[in-house]
Amino acid sequence: PLTCGYLGETLDWSYGFLAAGIGIVLGAVVFWRNMRDYEDKGVPPDMDLLTRPWIAGINRNTAVILGTLLSVPLFALLLNQEMVVDWLLIAAGVIIIGYLVMTSMTLKDRAQGMQLLVVVVLFFFHMVFWTLFEQAGGSLTIFTERNVHHFNDPADPSSGIPTSQFQAVNPFYIMVLAPVFSWIWIRLRRLNIEPRTPTKFVLGLLQMAAGYAVIVWGAKSFATDGVVPLAFLMIMYLLHTTGELSLSPVGLSVVTKLSPPKAVGFVMGAWFLSIAFAHKIAGKLGEMTAAPEEVTDPQETLAIFTNVYWIWGVLVVLGSAVLLLLLTPILKKWMHGIH
Repeated sequence: PLTCGYLGETLDWSYGFLAAGIGIVLGAVVFWRNMRDYEDKGVPPDMDLLTRPWIAGINRNTAVILGTLLSVPLFALLLNQEMVVDWLLIAAGVIIIGYLVMTSMTLKDRAQGMQLLVVVVLFFFHMVFWTLFEQAGGSLTIFTERNVHHFNDPADPSSGIPTSQFQAVNPFYIMVLAPVFSWIWIRLRRLNIEPRTPTKFVLGLLQMAAGYAVIVWGAKSFATDGVVPLAFLMIMYLLHTTGELSLSPVGLSVVTKLSPPKAVGFVMGAWFLSIAFAHKIAGKLGEMTAAPEEVTDPQETLAIFTNVYWIWGVLVVLGSAVLLLLLTPILKKWMHGIH
């Protein structure tokens, strides 16, 4: 974000996207050159099944490659068909969640069925967290541009830090704090007091709500002419990052442990569907913060932002955390010792 944002805002956005593209290519090369050093953990593929003729003389392996290539223009087309995407997402969610619930009810191993139900329950709280977290790339960036003091000369917003560079705050906090959180969880585990996964989800949601509460507090008590001191934004991102570190890697880990062995890949895909829902809802939530074109007064735009953040970022997230806290004893029981 530091590089791409700087190039985009000071030179031209084409250079910013070019820098991002170069980074992606370099990342792919690093992954490709090093993946041979990692031991395969999954079940080996049945090559006879993959290479045997399947439909119209085409084998499954070729069908996957062709389907992937055909999906590129399809998804490019869907980018401009928002209503269609909404219904496709809803349909996919209903079918997949329904399938997971039915599977959990019909598994011969009742313990595995209960464990799969835990994934379904956490799916929705995971979605709530990411809905509010992903405001960082949308409404919170616009909020920063309009209502946060990050320039040297109030009359010249270009005299300070480019707004897009604040997208680097969260990854910076992650690099600094991820080792700290790893140490904390390991230390608590050795003392046999490490929180269980649902409890960590509650902690993540509470920190998300606290982050938005800080912004609302700064807007209500410390804003000058509709502009909030930068410190409140930095503290909000800090709390959102610690919430992410409490919830995100833990969720990915527990999905692999709670899923039936033959369906780990499918359940992980369903888990990422919760993030897809979150991004979609986040866009709708961002629309609620959009001020009419004729509204340019920072104090008016600040009031719109803080109202949405108070209701959705604080009250809704807090309510979700309380609900999950009440469900935690049941979920722990259903996990059957998985930690």
